[in-house]
Amino acid sequence: MGADRHEKIQQRAYQIWEREGRPDGQHERHWRQAIDELDRDELEYHGQAVPETVYGTDVSGETVSPGQARKRDTGRVAKDDVLAQEALAIKTGISGDEAQRLIDEADGDLDAAEQAARAEAGKTD
Repeated sequence: MGADRHEKIQQRAYQIWEREGRPDGQHERHWRQAIDELDRDELEYHGQAVPETVYGTDVSGETVSPGQARKRDTGRVAKDDVLAQEALAIKTGISGDEAQRLIDEADGDLDAAEQAARAEAGKTD
């Protein structure tokens, strides 16, 4: 891996770590997520299609994360779906670890996890 790419991955992983509230013990996941995000950004920058393994397309043709696509198909997301976890954290203003806890407790039901997050934060729609 080139030094420039390594530095970009390191910077992105740090941004993810900060965005999630600086949780301990998540460095490997942050590193993998940073690689995935940079690969996706590079493909999009060059106008190339993002592979279905990275992102999917919903029925309207909108590009969605794997977690969103799987949820629309099955009503649930994989408990280890990092993108679904991050989306929940950003959407509700909670940490990544808290989002993962709620997804686990909801047995992968993202809607239930979001409702729980909003209830805990005293937010309502």
